[in-house]
Amino acid sequence: MSERDVQIQDHPEGQGPPSASGANSNLWGLVVAPAGIVIAIMVVGALFGALTGSESSLDENLELVVHGGKNQSTQALFNLARQASENQRAHAQRLAGGDVELPWPMAVGFPQRVRDAAGELDEDEHETRLVLAVLLSTLGEPEGSELLRGFLELGDSEDPDQSLRMRAIQNLGILGDSAATEAVIGFLDHDEHVLRLAAAGALSQLPGEGVGAALEAALGDGVLDVRATAALSASKLDPPIDGAGPLLRDLTGTEIYSAEREQDPQRFTRARDVSQFRVLAVTALGRLALAEDRAFLESLREDSDLLVAEAAMKVLETWGGDVESGQ
Repeated sequence: MSERDVQIQDHPEGQGPPSASGANSNLWGLVVAPAGIVIAIMVVGALFGALTGSESSLDENLELVVHGGKNQSTQALFNLARQASENQRAHAQRLAGGDVELPWPMAVGFPQRVRDAAGELDEDEHETRLVLAVLLSTLGEPEGSELLRGFLELGDSEDPDQSLRMRAIQNLGILGDSAATEAVIGFLDHDEHVLRLAAAGALSQLPGEGVGAALEAALGDGVLDVRATAALSASKLDPPIDGAGPLLRDLTGTEIYSAEREQDPQRFTRARDVSQFRVLAVTALGRLALAEDRAFLESLREDSDLLVAEAAMKVLETWGGDVESGQ
C-alpha cells in the first residue's frame, strides 16, 4: 500500500486535547458521542498531541510502535490508532448490512502480531497497551476486551488523571462486553466524577443484571453531567426507565444549564453545546414514549431554538397516536 500524506488533528481547531479531569470541561458531550466510533485515537491525541506526517500500513506502524525510536513510536502509535478507528467504523457499517471494505487491509497473521506486540510491552506502557487493546477488539479478538478490562483495575498511582480507565470503560461499552458490566457498574460509586460519567454512558450498551437499577440510582448523582448521562442511558434500555423522565424534561430547557453556569462561569458557555444537549434530551423523551409528555413536546415545537423545535416535531411524528401512559 502506498503511503498517504496526512495531517491529523483530533480536537477542535484552537483548542487543546480533551482533559479527563478538567473541572471546566463540558464532559457530557464527550460521553454521548455516537456509539461505534473507537475513541483510542482520542487517547493518543490527549497524551501526545496532534501529529503530522505520512501514514504507512498497519504492519509497518505496528513494527514502529514496538521497535521504533521514541519519536517514530509516538507517530506510529497515533497512526495505528487512527487506522483502527477507520477500520472499526467500516466494521460497524458491515454489521449494519453495508457493503464496505476495510480501509486498512490486514496481512495474514496480523492479529497474532498485535498480540505479540502487546506481550512485549513493559508493564508501565499503559498508553500503548490501550491502543493495541482497542485494535485487537476491532479485529474481533477476545484478547482486546480482556486487555481493556485489565485497565479497570488500575489505581490512581498508575492512572492519576483517570484517562486510561475512562477510555477503557467507554470502549468496553462500545464493544458491549457483558463480562465488564459488573465492574463498570461499580464505577458509578467512584469518588471521581469522570469515571462515574464514563460508566453511566457505557451502561447504555452493556448487557447484564443490575444495569437498570444502577442507572436509576445514578439519576440522583450530585454532578449534572453524570445524572444527565444516566438519564440518556436509561432511555435507551429495553424497556426504558420512566423515572428518567423528570430530569430529561429539565434537560430540554435552558434553566438547568444557566444554573450550572452561575456556579461555574466556564460551564456550558457555548450555545451550540446547550442546543445539542437539549436535542438529545428531547430525543430521549421520545424513547420513553410517555403520554404525559405529549403536551410538553407540543410546546417545544414553538421553541426559539429551531433544532429543539425540529427534534420535538420528529418525536411527535414518530409517536403518531400510539403512545400510551406508562409505556
